[in-house]
Amino acid sequence: VVAIRAQDDLADAESGVGWSAGATAGYGWLLADDALLLRFGAGAQYWAFETDHAGLSGVYPDVDIIVGYGF
Repeated sequence: VVAIRAQDDLADAESGVGWSAGATAGYGWLLADDALLLRFGAGAQYWAFETDHAGLSGVYPDVDIIVGYGF
């Protein structure tokens, strides 16, 4: 759950509340003597955000690309 503030195509800036949830599946590799983590994933998220005069909701694609340190 997040607080949002929007102005695009609106006369004045508006505030509201939104939320999202999703799932991602992927695969990861430990490289360079098991010290470097490289991970890729794809999935979908449902977004629902609304102000008094505007909003959006629906399912959107999700892509994760993660580089990190493995320990």
